[in-house]
Amino acid sequence: MIAAFSDSRPLATANICSSAVVLYTDGVIEAWHPHPRNEDYGINRLTAVITAAPRKAGQLLAHIEADFNAFADGAPQQDDVTFLVLTKD
Repeated sequence: MIAAFSDSRPLATANICSSAVVLYTDGVIEAWHPHPRNEDYGINRLTAVITAAPRKAGQLLAHIEADFNAFADGAPQQDDVTFLVLTKD
């Protein structure tokens, strides 16, 4: 994992797998769904989604977004949510 910080707060983080880099802002892993789960999206879930995703950039991003949106289930967004996917394809 790579992270960029400003004033001790993460600005963006990257998960690197063998053929892709996924950059995302802290609003992704801190996204919260209060009912009924009462949990945040979290780094573990994001890592699992990235690991299970296809390796082409568009497909990888679509896979991550689909899971993130299913998690959010229409809950109001509390922070910025940004992804950048880089692959070797």
